[in-house]
Amino acid sequence: SIKKALSEFRRTHHDSWHEHREKFTEDQLVILADVLISPSYYA
Repeated sequence: SIKKALSEFRRTHHDSWHEHREKFTEDQLVILADVLISPSYYA
């Protein structure tokens, strides 16, 4: 699934996320956060 792929990317790039993060737009970062944050967080 897309969520699994994004979670894996985030996990494997955790150490250099500050560098990778700069490659994304603000809108893309919001979408990533929406996908990666568990829905139960808002419950």
